[in-house]
Amino acid sequence: MKPHAPRFEDIHAVAVRIAARKLTRSQNRDADREARKPFEGANSKVKLQLYRIGFLDEAARIVGDDYLGFNLAKETNTKELGIIYYVIASSPTALDAIKNLVRYHHLVNSTTTLVLEIGRQVDVEVRFRPGLESFERHIAEWGPTTFVAALRDLTGTQIVPRSLTFIHRRTSGIDKFRSFFGCPVRFGASRQCIAFSTNSLLAPIRTADDYLLNVLKAFCEEAIGRRKTASTPTRAKVEAALTQHLPNGRATVDAVAKALRTSSRSLARRLAEEGTSYIAVLDELRRDLAMRYLEDATLELSHIAWLLGYSEVTSFNHAFQRWTARSTRAVRAKLGQQSVASR
Repeated sequence: MKPHAPRFEDIHAVAVRIAARKLTRSQNRDADREARKPFEGANSKVKLQLYRIGFLDEAARIVGDDYLGFNLAKETNTKELGIIYYVIASSPTALDAIKNLVRYHHLVNSTTTLVLEIGRQVDVEVRFRPGLESFERHIAEWGPTTFVAALRDLTGTQIVPRSLTFIHRRTSGIDKFRSFFGCPVRFGASRQCIAFSTNSLLAPIRTADDYLLNVLKAFCEEAIGRRKTASTPTRAKVEAALTQHLPNGRATVDAVAKALRTSSRSLARRLAEEGTSYIAVLDELRRDLAMRYLEDATLELSHIAWLLGYSEVTSFNHAFQRWTARSTRAVRAKLGQQSVASR
């Protein structure tokens, strides 16, 4: 009998459930009622996400805790995060955990995209849906606090980031964050990003389990495949336009919006309503095309880089390493072996 696939619960729903425990029954009713009011005109999917964000704001107001997201994170049982926690917990190292989180994050969060940059340090940037940058205040603080607490627990080490920035503003209580994270923390920045030294993330995870990780990743990849099969209307149009624009190096949101006879702002809004963003669609399409092109042994890496809209092979290689945590040469060699074995 085929086992049931793990459930991918939206991270906002988890935060709401944890916050609701802090409230009495009547306070929960009040928070629920007030959270629904501003979003009655939104479509169902967006409305649900905005409701969850609003519920946390109302819960914070009711209990008088302006640091609710941050404080909840320190009390969160990370196992409540579901499959994404177990993927992290079964990863070999903290760095692998971050790579896996970035890869599968969109399965449990439709309002943000994670962008990973690995160089002299490891940067994890959170990109919000347009218009939500300053709105997701409690979730924005809950997320990195929960993740760093989980990494410290799973590795048994006091992992300390190099820096942390938030887009939303705070004028007081910043020392609370600096004390917990052990690094400079800045609010009102141009982006939300947490940075680590690469060496600090080489700490092994005590619960690492290759077998479990491979099983969970198979479920996650299957879920990604199902979501792409059920591609939303605007996403499908964007993907079609991108395949035409990528080889010309003109895969900008303005160029794609023009091809679709709309404005870049309208395009961003439609993609947000479908639970994604232009950056996410572009990144995922490039990854999928890269895997497809690498199967063709006649295509040189420079040609593949050009087809994907990269001016340099090194840029393509860096992106591919970020997507898969593997080199293009290693993946091509493996694909070649599989092709020979299937003959």
